[in-house]
Amino acid sequence: MSAIRRSRVLAVSPQQLWRTVADPRTLPQWWPGVERVEGVKSHGFTQVLRSERGAVVRADYLRTQSVEPELLVWTQHIEGTPFASVFAARAVQITLAPTGVGAVKVTLSVEQTLRGAARFVPLNRGGVRRQLDAALEALEALGA
Repeated sequence: MSAIRRSRVLAVSPQQLWRTVADPRTLPQWWPGVERVEGVKSHGFTQVLRSERGAVVRADYLRTQSVEPELLVWTQHIEGTPFASVFAARAVQITLAPTGVGAVKVTLSVEQTLRGAARFVPLNRGGVRRQLDAALEALEALGA
């Protein structure tokens, strides 16, 4: 499984940032490409995204790890979805580490295992980095 990570220090408490990142309903405010979130339960949710061509794409996630207010892992359900041709596994991890009074280092990472021929083609790591950077910028702008 390869991982792409991006970090930033935000002037906010870990607890305040946790309230934002742990609630999937806030994703349209800070995660790039998410139009809305459906079916939010304590254990999972569905992201509704729009592709660059305008197609609606749904991605189901399960909460697979949660240590408040330090670590959150959402694992994407892959089998039987359009993502199955590219990914064998994919997860988003959010780590919060206090850096002082009223500040926290947030690290967003996407961990993924590619499937089939995709294993031999460098997946758009730059695109994932840009997505993570945009998410960090949005969290900072929210004052999450």
